[in-house]
Amino acid sequence: MCKRDTLVAHENAFSGNLQPFTNYTNLSVLTLFGNDFRGRLQLPSNAPLQVLAVHRNRLSCSVVYNSSAYDLSDHGERYQNGALIAPGNRFSTKGRPPWALMSDVRFQWVQGSLWLEWRAEMLVAATSLGAMAAAVGTLLKSDWRSFFHFAPRGLHEEYSWLCAQILLGLSFCGLWLVPVYMSGAHEYECGQEWLNGSLAYLRDSPTAEMAAAVLGVIMLAVQAFVVPTIRAWVGSTFANDQPPHSHG
Repeated sequence: MCKRDTLVAHENAFSGNLQPFTNYTNLSVLTLFGNDFRGRLQLPSNAPLQVLAVHRNRLSCSVVYNSSAYDLSDHGERYQNGALIAPGNRFSTKGRPPWALMSDVRFQWVQGSLWLEWRAEMLVAATSLGAMAAAVGTLLKSDWRSFFHFAPRGLHEEYSWLCAQILLGLSFCGLWLVPVYMSGAHEYECGQEWLNGSLAYLRDSPTAEMAAAVLGVIMLAVQAFVVPTIRAWVGSTFANDQPPHSHG
């Protein structure tokens, strides 16, 4: 049991996993904002807590607290009391403290799954795909397969079709980076799981960061080679396709 009632350690560039405060039964003021703490926020089960400021860290998962022990919703006219914990962290919406400032701001909390977070956008995308399929079926009727099996006619369409194929191939090459990103996704302990396969959570893993940098340079080198190659091919093709000039 710790008898400390005030812990002020904000804006100090502290890092590492945040230790639990479950034994701080006399804690009334806790300010840790502006550091680089990672892990979970575990508050005392019973304490006269009045000020809680842990924003701008790398905290995540569910907040551990006793809902019947304290209520920080009364922050005062000048916000001299209260709890600011969400901005800069990625706490789960499950077990979200209702007395925390911005507790009703949806994007400040991890919703728990990709569907819960992006359901509106997914429904819009599905509706758009359905509308496009209906339009293709209405306009092309029995020839709807031609929408997917495109045969270029002329040099301009052939050039556009080649560029589209190359862009698709380069996009698939980017998938090589996904396992590298996942192996070095240490920004948060929990966070948004679907971001583990992206650059957003790459942190504290020198090997993964170096591998991602090398693969990124290779991809850029390939693109730098492909672009002038296409331009040279197009230039020679268009030059050979021009009709001969007649001399009077």
